[in-house]
Amino acid sequence: MSDDRVASQSDFAGKRHIGVMLILLSAFLYSPVGIFSKGVDADSWSIIFWRGVVAAPAGVLYLMVIGKLGGEWCRLQRNARFCLLVVVLQACATAAYIASFKLTSVANVALIWGASPVIAALIGWLLLGEAITKSFLVAVGLVVAGNAVIVFGSASGQGASGLSGDGLALLMTVLLVSSTIVYRYRPDMPSTLPTVAATLVLMLVAPLLSSPFTVPLDEIVISALGGVTFVMACITLFEGAKYLVPGETALLCITEIPWAIILAILVLAEYPSAETMAGGAVIMAAVLWYQWRALRSA
Repeated sequence: MSDDRVASQSDFAGKRHIGVMLILLSAFLYSPVGIFSKGVDADSWSIIFWRGVVAAPAGVLYLMVIGKLGGEWCRLQRNARFCLLVVVLQACATAAYIASFKLTSVANVALIWGASPVIAALIGWLLLGEAITKSFLVAVGLVVAGNAVIVFGSASGQGASGLSGDGLALLMTVLLVSSTIVYRYRPDMPSTLPTVAATLVLMLVAPLLSSPFTVPLDEIVISALGGVTFVMACITLFEGAKYLVPGETALLCITEIPWAIILAILVLAEYPSAETMAGGAVIMAAVLWYQWRALRSA
């Protein structure tokens, strides 16, 4: 382990409560993404474009207001390779995330995201060689079973589009969890500028795949509002991830699930299917049981 990594990690030691508060705030800010995406008729790439028009300047303005723009730029230069990796992961995750809501239900996306703690442990095992336990293997099996039930419900009720949406939600989960692991490995990385960079990359791609300038003004406003909450959710997520181990980060992130489902019911009148609730119950039970075992062992 390099000396700069040791030094940066020591700066975050003993401040777990800060990470907990930031991740809980991030989960709350992520929860309305579904209603902002499904509440308009615009296609996903148009939504991504107009979200970025507001989100990118908002991120830079935020850094200027708190006086950390120069500091973040210096940290970005020190961690250039890792920041580039996060930009790619986050851009792909955002594109998959917004598109998933157009193809499947908010509850499906939220509950598939609920598998993130187990996926975090799986990635840690595959990439970092972290030890696996019997509890982990059981949890993986249950998560796979729960997702299979959700996918079966999508295939029955929505056909190929529902399956595509579930697949994009799973892809988003893997990519976003991978991003938090990068931040845990390099906690000195900046949180806001990579998010701004990922947003700008998507804005450059969006006009090539859609026609964002034909979107009605009211839908532009809704998409832009979603962009502000989304960029703040990303910032608080990656800042909080520096203080916690990946499993803890992912576990706290799933507090978004009830908020997202409740908002979908109240605003969109979108009720989860029986298969979604059954599969989600299996996933949540597996995640909570696995984390309880892991924390008890620790």
